[in-house]
Amino acid sequence: MRRFLLVAAFFFVGMLLSGCAPSPYLIPGDAKLESALANLPRPETQTLDETLFLEAQAFEAYRPDVGPILPTPQMALQGCLFIIPGMGPFSGFVGGDLGSYEIRRRAYVAAAQFYEELLRRSPESPLAARSLFRLGWCYRNALIGSYLFGGSFRRGSREVFAELSMRYPDSPEGKLVSDARHVPVVNPFWMKVFSGVIPGAGQWYCGETKNGWIRFGAINASALVLGVGAVGLAHGANPFLSGALALLGFVAVDVTWTSSMYDAERAAFDYNERIEEEFHRRHPLPPPPIGVR
Repeated sequence: MRRFLLVAAFFFVGMLLSGCAPSPYLIPGDAKLESALANLPRPETQTLDETLFLEAQAFEAYRPDVGPILPTPQMALQGCLFIIPGMGPFSGFVGGDLGSYEIRRRAYVAAAQFYEELLRRSPESPLAARSLFRLGWCYRNALIGSYLFGGSFRRGSREVFAELSMRYPDSPEGKLVSDARHVPVVNPFWMKVFSGVIPGAGQWYCGETKNGWIRFGAINASALVLGVGAVGLAHGANPFLSGALALLGFVAVDVTWTSSMYDAERAAFDYNERIEEEFHRRHPLPPPPIGVR
């Protein structure tokens, strides 16, 4: 009992420490941020608010078509290191090869940071309504920190749209809040969780049925190879071949599982972006008030 309590206490303290995650917001008064903004070439007539808005727009508009995320040799190497005794901590240095998708999934976070910074500096800016509207869409895809341990943004799409509706109800953006709230978007985090529980489930939910079945079939085939190797080892049948099959199956399960989870997240981004593009096609907005004095 005493040993159990010690383990439970250690786990509890670990959870508390994990909760001490850094804030994703830009630090007010940060010298490097101020220097970067001051030295950024811009027309003399362009205000700082407009600069922050355009920077946020540039990040948010970066949406490369990365395609399905497939298993890579880097993921396989990470899986091998993870199962070697004593090498688990070093597997993190290898990481997963997400390519340009890693930049894409972080671009929404950067956009949200600059929209929030604009609103913090100039809450009554002529660009405030448009920033809140864009921020409401942006938060639907801004993944950072942990739902359990913190480090995430203090508010989300619902809170931002509520502020927009309250502060600027008669603005072009405010008049679209009700429709924007009811757009059937999906949560990339939960799509990733779904494919972690059942590989392919997140893809199915986002309408990528064929992709989801391929992921589901791949994980089951990998598990079958692992099972054959494990049974062979248990019965002492050709230890070399059985061991090789078990290792191959384990690594295959690891990489297909991991790639399926990240691909479900990617599928959610694609789904949300298609829905958003259709919304803006049906509800066009005037250009943002940049350069209007």
